[in-house]
Amino acid sequence: QRPAAASGLRAAFAFPVIAGTEVAAVLEFFHTEAAEPEPGLLSLLAFVGVQLGRVAERQQARDRAIHDAFHDSLTRLPNRSLFLDRLNRALLRCQLDDNRRLAVLFVDADRFKVVNDSLGHLAGDSLIRQIAERLGQALQSGGDSRKAGPHTLARLGSDEFAILLEDLDDAAEAVQAAEHILQLLRQPFAIGSQDVYCSASIGIALASEHQAAAELLRDAYRRAGIDPRTI
Repeated sequence: QRPAAASGLRAAFAFPVIAGTEVAAVLEFFHTEAAEPEPGLLSLLAFVGVQLGRVAERQQARDRAIHDAFHDSLTRLPNRSLFLDRLNRALLRCQLDDNRRLAVLFVDADRFKVVNDSLGHLAGDSLIRQIAERLGQALQSGGDSRKAGPHTLARLGSDEFAILLEDLDDAAEAVQAAEHILQLLRQPFAIGSQDVYCSASIGIALASEHQAAAELLRDAYRRAGIDPRTI
């Protein structure tokens, strides 16, 4: 109240802008003269707040639809489409800068189908989420010998993940990243009351000049021992 009075304000009122069940914004009005509330004006401004809330709600729905179109529903990671888009952009940056290096890691969880078939889909979903978490931890920690970078982790489908490593100094960093991931995935996963072990196969593909994103991803598939015709 004191700052408002010092600014010469004598009247104020506010209306929330409701989008769904959330307050998206607050409309605030101030006046330098004290005034009694006018029911007609208050009703009009409340109507404006409702209409703005509907606009905000539609925008939020559009944003969610766009997000869902490019992210995996189970892990909330980028999906194949978003991964390829980011890979294409990274390859273009490499073409503009000869000092830039990148690699794609394809990670296939070897025993996921066994867990999914024997323990059920809920157990399989839990395993996939935990694998995604550990892959994210691997990128954040990076091991002792790899610096953090603008990397992307994506779920391509089922038990398949892809990692884009950017701003590498040399190919050895991609190998070190893969070894770090394998080390984390060797630890047991807690599924209900059971400890489940799930190894992984990793393929590494290094970007070469004028290589397309899909081609680079297929190379990573091949190096992991996966038939690239399945992608």
